[in-house]
Amino acid sequence: MPAPTSSPEPSSPSLLVRWLRFGMGVFLIWVLYLVSPAFFNAFAPLRAFNQIVQETDIMPGAMFYTNVPQSTEAAIHTRSAIRYFTQQRNNPERN
Repeated sequence: MPAPTSSPEPSSPSLLVRWLRFGMGVFLIWVLYLVSPAFFNAFAPLRAFNQIVQETDIMPGAMFYTNVPQSTEAAIHTRSAIRYFTQQRNNPERN
């Protein structure tokens, strides 16, 4: 009985392909950090958003941290709204 033949292992990408992937990754990171801020200022809605962020000194990368005043205030209002609408749903005669 002949020995079972195993399927050939998939070959790993060549060195050139791996370098190209690495280069594309570095390029994408460059685009995100250096080109996208200019994109924000090029379009009116994004420009307005960017202006509000700068005027209110919001730290967009830290919006979920508890030491950011805007985040804490938003969490309080969100919890209050959830409680209100839950009570309204459970007691519809209460307005």
